[in-house]
Amino acid sequence: MISEVSDTTIILQTLKKSTRIKDKPIVSIISRYAITDEVINGELFQARFSEHKMARKFYVVSSKQNKHNAYVNNAIDYILTRKY
Repeated sequence: MISEVSDTTIILQTLKKSTRIKDKPIVSIISRYAITDEVINGELFQARFSEHKMARKFYVVSSKQNKHNAYVNNAIDYILTRKY
């Protein structure tokens, strides 16, 4: 079965609580930062795609009160101009 879930907590709980079936493993693509504790504690295993690049969208948000804040604008400009 294939499903698409956008909530990190639901993904983690599904991975940790699912019944283990050897020939039908449950896997997910999720940020490595979201699973740091689980990998360190041995609850989850992290595999890497060494030959594949993945792209995802991020959104920069701030409160309406900071809409014209120079510090916030500088931070956003810095993030958007970085080459990773």
